[in-house]
Amino acid sequence: MRLTVAAFAMTMLAAPTLAGDIGAENLFGHDPGNNPAYACFSRTFDEAWLKARPEQNVAKLTVFVSRRTSDGTVWHDGNLEIRFRDSAATYHVTAGCGGENGVLGCGVDCEGGGYQMTAITKSELGIKIDGYLRYYDISDTPAGAKTAGFTTGDKNLVVQRTGIKDCLPLVADEDIKARIAEGAITQ
Repeated sequence: MRLTVAAFAMTMLAAPTLAGDIGAENLFGHDPGNNPAYACFSRTFDEAWLKARPEQNVAKLTVFVSRRTSDGTVWHDGNLEIRFRDSAATYHVTAGCGGENGVLGCGVDCEGGGYQMTAITKSELGIKIDGYLRYYDISDTPAGAKTAGFTTGDKNLVVQRTGIKDCLPLVADEDIKARIAEGAITQ
């Protein structure tokens, strides 16, 4: 009994350190403390992968995650860039995120749906799309591809950490974009 109480007490004392800020250490590759942080994850699903999974329509997924703090409050944004198979267009999703226990729930404004991000390890990020998610075509002339859209095979995808500069098209803040481009901001 004494061992069980001691183990429980140690778990409770260690919980804030282990839990961190929604898996911030895995998500950003380090504990950002109260500082802004940025991370980029991406994956191109090759022809063999897609052939073995005909129900998956996402051919490429890139995710830019940003974190900012103010007066003890933490905000996250998760921006996605998506390419669907058989579509020449590139699509974007912009969402505000929040959560706990290693999971970020991200919602698109004006009832645009949402998705979840889970920092699996320091090198892998899980994306769960469960239901509707509004995205927009970033090209000047929309492709109007009939194959563009999420299917049941796109519900759970895993992307890998990549260089922060790979996410430049997803960075909305021009100052941050310039600082990433010049190498002043890294992951």
